[in-house]
Amino acid sequence: MALLFYCPMYKPAEQTVTETTRDTSEESFSVQPKLDGTVGGFHTGNQTAVVSLVSSERLKLSKMCAKLAVVRALMQERLTAAAEEIFALVERTIAEFEEELCRSKEENQRK
Repeated sequence: MALLFYCPMYKPAEQTVTETTRDTSEESFSVQPKLDGTVGGFHTGNQTAVVSLVSSERLKLSKMCAKLAVVRALMQERLTAAAEEIFALVERTIAEFEEELCRSKEENQRK
């Protein structure tokens, strides 16, 4: 069972394998260990160590998209906090200018 996440940047890669009569999106492969413990060539078939190329690629993309979503959410949170701080500083500066302008008007009226 694989977790799938929506990623708006994901575009399926074009297949570089030449077309055959079989559906290549369902094809799988397995790695056959040799007697000396090293890994031999790839063999297609229904083996115990079967890895689906398509699902593993989708899993990688899903993980990458999930990480991007987390980073995007953190960036949005930090940028929102920064914008709120900037807005508060601008509000305070405007309030100080208004107070100073009001004092200046009062001083001018006294003269």
